Amino acid sequence: MSRELKFRVWSNIKNCWLNSICIGNDGSPFLHYVHIDDKQNVIHKVFTIESLQPIIQQSTGLKDTTGKEIYDGDICYYFAEHESLSEYGRRTCKGKIGWYDNFCWTFNYDKKIESSVWFLNSDFDFTKLLIIGNICENPELI
Repeated sequence: MSRELKFRVWSNIKNCWLNSICIGNDGSPFLHYVHIDDKQNVIHKVFTIESLQPIIQQSTGLKDTTGKEIYDGDICYYFAEHESLSEYGRRTCKGKIGWYDNFCWTFNYDKKIESSVWFLNSDFDFTKLLIIGNICENPELI
């Protein structure tokens, strides 16, 4: 099964999401500007954006309990009892979505708990995952 690859790009300099950004074959972000002049000529311009200190985040292709698309770097609550949480008397945990070892998406939560990484596969219950922010806009949530 294939899915559309989606990305979002954050600027550490401007502290905002950048719109209309393309990702090159080498993974470098750039801005492709198309303009039509007075003579109806199509003018293409390409600008690199490295000076904006971009952070590229990829969509997981999955959605949280509200239907919001989940991206790398999203910070979420997970509402469920899980064996690794039960000994700590917790029913919810907060964690970050990440890419693990070039292999799969993960939900990384409490660093104090040894098994603090869940692999986001068919066994993971996404109906209990709620996005509350992301590492770019809300680093204080980590």
